[in-house]
Amino acid sequence: MCLVLTLTILFWTTPQVEGQYFREFSLQEGGDIMTGEEVTIHEYETPVLVKNHIFVREGAKLTLEPGVELRFAPGVMLAVNGTLVAKV
Repeated sequence: MCLVLTLTILFWTTPQVEGQYFREFSLQEGGDIMTGEEVTIHEYETPVLVKNHIFVREGAKLTLEPGVELRFAPGVMLAVNGTLVAKV
C-alpha cells in the first residue's frame, strides 16, 4: 500500500510563554498535539483537506497509519517538534 503525503515539516524550538494560546487538535481544523498526547490517523478518516497548521509539540506523537492521505490547503503546514511516525 502507498502512503501519499504532501508535507512541509519544520523543526523548531518553542519558546515558553506564559499564557501562550494553543488550539485543540482536530484533523480538518489543525491545531496543537500537546506534550504527552499521542494521535493516530487511520486510513478510514482520509483523504482529508487540512485547513490550518498542525503543530506536534515536543513530547507529543503523531502516527499516520498505512494508506493515510492528507491534503493541505495552500500555505498550511505540519510542524513537528515531537515525533512523527508514518507507517507504510
